[in-house]
Amino acid sequence: MDDVTTLRALLLDFGGVLILPHNSEQRQRWLDRIGYENDEFEGWLWHTPEASAALRGELSPEQFWTRIGAQVGLSEEESLAMASDYWAGDELNQVTVDLARRAREHGLRVGLLSNAYSDLRPILAPYGVLDLFHDMVISSIVGVIKPEPAIYHLACSRLGVLPQQSLFIDDSRGNVEGARQTGLQALRYVNEDTIAQAAHLLRLPWGS
Repeated sequence: MDDVTTLRALLLDFGGVLILPHNSEQRQRWLDRIGYENDEFEGWLWHTPEASAALRGELSPEQFWTRIGAQVGLSEEESLAMASDYWAGDELNQVTVDLARRAREHGLRVGLLSNAYSDLRPILAPYGVLDLFHDMVISSIVGVIKPEPAIYHLACSRLGVLPQQSLFIDDSRGNVEGARQTGLQALRYVNEDTIAQAAHLLRLPWGS
C-alpha cells in the first residue's frame, strides 16, 4: 500500500506558473487608450463581479470582455479586440515545462489546475505542451474556483491521488494557502528557485 505522505502528483497553475504574462506592446496600447497602468488594471480586472462569474463559467469569454470593455468606455468590437491583444506577450515558462516532463518521466501524475474563463486546451495546443498533463481542471468548466477546497479535492481525485500526496504550485498567495488548508503541499511561484525547490520535494534530479 502506498505511503500517503509520499508525493505522487504535481499540480500546476496556468497563468504565472506555466505561462508567464508580459505587458506587450499590443496590451500597452489598450492600457494607454483606457488610461490604466498595467498593475492597476490587473488589480481591478480580476476582482470584478464579471471576473468571478466568468471564472465560474457563468459568462463566456466574449461576454466577460464586452462587459469589462463597456466599463472603460469601449465598444463591443473594441472590447473583443482588446481581449485578443491582451495575452499577446505571454510566454511559455520553460523551467516549469522541464519540471513537468521530468515528473512524468519518473512516474508522477501531472495535472493543470487553473482559474480560467475558457477551456485552456486550444490555448495550450500551439505551445506543444498538452501531452504534459494527465488531467486538466479548469474553473469555468467545473464551476468551482480556487481557493475553494472542492476544486483541490477534485483535481487530486481526477489524478487518482490524495491531497497529501500532491504538490501544487501557484503564483497567488491565497491559492497556495487554500491548497495547504486542503491538505496539499504547496509552493508560491516566485522564480526558477521555486521550481528547483519543487524538484527537491518531488525527489527529482535537478540542476547540473
